[in-house]
Amino acid sequence: MVVLLGLWALYQGLHTESVLKKSLYAYTIYSAALTPVILAAFYWKRATASAAVASIFTGTFVTVFWDTAFIHAHLPAVISDRDAIFPALLASLLFLITVSLLTPRPTESHLRAFAES
Repeated sequence: MVVLLGLWALYQGLHTESVLKKSLYAYTIYSAALTPVILAAFYWKRATASAAVASIFTGTFVTVFWDTAFIHAHLPAVISDRDAIFPALLASLLFLITVSLLTPRPTESHLRAFAES
């Protein structure tokens, strides 16, 4: 897995048109995929580990594939011309909430390990 991530990073580094564009891309993945999970870990006791993984995967997936020909061909230009942050964030939140509600809630003993002493 580490090798694949390294190859992906090398590919992106070699095909960089603009450092600013890549920075925006990285921050979009961070804000859409990780921020909802981090906030849910602090503020929503119903959030589950499965939901966190699904949320991170979905937010990253939408961000990576948002600017593809498939999206531009199947969605109106008003939507497909937008930056990936909004659809990725919405998809990430949707999966976080849905998977959390469909999976068993964390047990009290599990939550107690993370409680303040």
